[in-house]
Amino acid sequence: MIKEDFPTNWQTLPQQLVQLITTQDVVKIHSALLTIRILAVIFAEPSTNNTRLAILNGFIEVVFPLLMTLFEYLLKQQPTLQISEMKLLLCKIFWSVTQLNVPSYFTTERFQSWMNIFLFIMAHPVPLPSSEEEHQIVSVIFLTKKWIARIFDRFFHRYSKQVHKGKQSETNKLALFFMQNYSLKILEIVLNLLSSHTTNNPSPKLPPKLTTACLNFVISSINPSHTWNVVKDHMEKLFSSVFFPILLITSEDMKLYNEDPHEFVKRQFDESIIMHDPRAAVLGFLADVIPLRGQEYLDKFMKFILSVLSTYESTPLQERNIAHKEAVLVCVGHLEQQLKASPNFSNALENFVFQHVTPELSSPHGILRARACWTFGEFSDLKYQNETHLIVAAQAVLECLVHPHLPVNVNAAITFPKIIQSPTVYSKFEPSLGNIIEVYLRLTLSIDNDELLESLQSLVKTFSSHIPKYAPILIKKLTEQYMRIISDKSIFSGKAYDSNATSMYTAIHCLNTIKTVMDMLENSPETVQQVLPYLQPLLMTMSPDLAEVILDYIHLMAQYSYIVPKIDDSMWLVFERLCQSCLQWAIDFLPEMFVPFDNFISKSADTFLQKNYLNLIVQIFQMSMEHKENIDWVSILSKTQSVMVAGVKLIQIVLFNCRGKIDSIIPSVIQRICEKLRVSKTSEVQAELLEVIAGALYSNVHVTLTILENLHVTRDVMSLWTSLLKDHIKSLTQTKCSIFGLSSFLYVNYTQLPTTIQEVLPSIIMSIIDLQEQFIEILREVDEQQEKEKNPKSTQMDSNEKPFILQKYADNEDIGSDIFGYPLTGPIIEKFEKMYEELSDDDDDTFSQDYYNFFGDIDELIYFIDALQFLSQTHNEHYHRLIQSLPASYKTKLEQQINSAQQRKQQ
Repeated sequence: MIKEDFPTNWQTLPQQLVQLITTQDVVKIHSALLTIRILAVIFAEPSTNNTRLAILNGFIEVVFPLLMTLFEYLLKQQPTLQISEMKLLLCKIFWSVTQLNVPSYFTTERFQSWMNIFLFIMAHPVPLPSSEEEHQIVSVIFLTKKWIARIFDRFFHRYSKQVHKGKQSETNKLALFFMQNYSLKILEIVLNLLSSHTTNNPSPKLPPKLTTACLNFVISSINPSHTWNVVKDHMEKLFSSVFFPILLITSEDMKLYNEDPHEFVKRQFDESIIMHDPRAAVLGFLADVIPLRGQEYLDKFMKFILSVLSTYESTPLQERNIAHKEAVLVCVGHLEQQLKASPNFSNALENFVFQHVTPELSSPHGILRARACWTFGEFSDLKYQNETHLIVAAQAVLECLVHPHLPVNVNAAITFPKIIQSPTVYSKFEPSLGNIIEVYLRLTLSIDNDELLESLQSLVKTFSSHIPKYAPILIKKLTEQYMRIISDKSIFSGKAYDSNATSMYTAIHCLNTIKTVMDMLENSPETVQQVLPYLQPLLMTMSPDLAEVILDYIHLMAQYSYIVPKIDDSMWLVFERLCQSCLQWAIDFLPEMFVPFDNFISKSADTFLQKNYLNLIVQIFQMSMEHKENIDWVSILSKTQSVMVAGVKLIQIVLFNCRGKIDSIIPSVIQRICEKLRVSKTSEVQAELLEVIAGALYSNVHVTLTILENLHVTRDVMSLWTSLLKDHIKSLTQTKCSIFGLSSFLYVNYTQLPTTIQEVLPSIIMSIIDLQEQFIEILREVDEQQEKEKNPKSTQMDSNEKPFILQKYADNEDIGSDIFGYPLTGPIIEKFEKMYEELSDDDDDTFSQDYYNFFGDIDELIYFIDALQFLSQTHNEHYHRLIQSLPASYKTKLEQQINSAQQRKQQ
């Protein structure tokens, strides 16, 4: 109601809320606060416009003075559950209205009042609850502290950036006020709250999300020098009394490991859970502070870790606390980049791994085995001097694949493809590939985990030469898993995004792995035929509900149609589904659809026509001519090629591959192209459109000429074509299309040629001769470029190798907040970087190449020379007159091209 009716149809809402707030009725006040919160969320959302922001600011002017009075009153009351919930709502309201910026209502004095209340609440101790009601109150108090911590972190991150850049504005004055008056006070409170993780602290333990919010503030405090110097003085205490206790597995973790291993694995890998996990925040702090503030903090932390390890190993076996060893493995694994880059540790890492990590691969404690598998995987790229140790470790990891505990299996499966990159390990386990794949497939069916599928994908790439043998079973099982996941229609819907994120990523990785397997079948069309019973039903699920993976479907169709010599009859149903999808909801993806369309039509043109799919392609072409490019995420993810250009190339496929069999569509196609040419303002678009006329001339020159004449555009088309030949028809495709189109005029009886064409026929011949030379020159340049790419001279580090740089900033030096974005933790940032790399690596040259071979095996030079011979045989007099009219240089070039054509024919 608020979204639809306020303020136009509900102008009295602010006054109604004021009346409710000023009553003495707790229920009415609570209802008013809920309504204000909803209104703030709606009108302060990132996509809101200036008008809505103005409405929100006016509303704030009316309501917020009363909210401050109410807040001050509530602070003086005994904290009942209702009062605590109202204080929580007030914090949420403040959070929402300051989402984009601090509204103009908040002068320095008003802003200060709210900050002081937040400081008071954060610093106020929380009593130990003794009853059920007190437990509920404490829970709400902690929730309130969490929201305040998020508010503080937002302002700190936002204002430290503004102060660092030195902007001169009213906003910057507020930023300076906040940083000078509150940043250190907040940091002190946050550090005190985190100290509750010490074992002898009598106050209730902080909930995980509040702990994470506090840790995020500490992470943000690394950058400004004045807060860093406070954090620096607490580092040793933070290591021992805060960070390490947070990293320890708890009795709840052990219970989850034993009773619900699926949930345990989910919590280890699910990003929506990790981003609220205090352990990830601790590791993010370590990952940030070491490169920014110096090697000494790595040294200090590792000194502490090694002391923990020494104590652990000196303790009798039965008395050891495995949580300490597990935490050590976590820390070392997450700091592997820093350790490899450190001169103090890099040379000792191999010995450390085999002394402290490898033995735990056979630990009687499953949770230690699982962690050891993961940690060993982080160091799999070390240059091990003793490969015997590496093989022993690899064998232990392989045995963990079939361990009774699921978390051990999953971590081993994720690590094994990393170890197998070693040639020694590869040769050792190559004979067992069949059994290994069987174990992976069994695991992927037992749990939805995108990391697991990513590891299977890596395994497939590593053993690429062996994969065709196992492709049918791989694709069968992966398809079954994918189909099971997408049977829940909400998987890719925005409404269920958070709850279904894991399943969604797993479904995507299923498709990615299937694509990887298909890549290995490039030279095995018979195997592709075997997997068709699984691939075809999968592709038939293409629908708007699965729009997020449409590119994967298109990619699979492109792979299939590229590999097989002829399209299977069952796959034409998929072709029809692709056409219908394009027409109904997926026209933006037409540039990507071009490749499967091309392969299907060019490899089975007769079947394409027999099944009456021609009309669908014409409809797509007509729709592409009307399409207005969308500037949204689809356009960003799609290639630069426009939908209109893709439609042009699509109709060319038909014109060139169905030559002489589609005369009925040529009139409507040519008419639409001519209409588009009249309104096209750029030479680039005009050149693309002329390709269709060239294709139509090649398909049936007589019909095309008749239409051009009937439309009275022959002279205009030829004039435009001639003007574009020199500077705008430069690509291989455009050059070859023009050769075929212009050469087709020579196949018409000379006396039947329009006068317009007869007049410019000498110029047409010269243009074709120039285009032949241009085509050869472009091919030569392409070959040279490909040769350079095959044999690069650069000795720079491979683009995938990202060295970790230890960069120290002085303690009195502010670090620009643009070094890191919003303070996500290190592991989360690495995950996003990895996802981005996967998107970048997924680009396939097939989809972006400039040259589209519409012409099959037809040689452009032979076609031209044969056309000249046809003219010579049918109208010898006109032929000789035409040749004699050519300049001497062109006569010489033509003679050379005739000789080259004869040589090509002989070859």
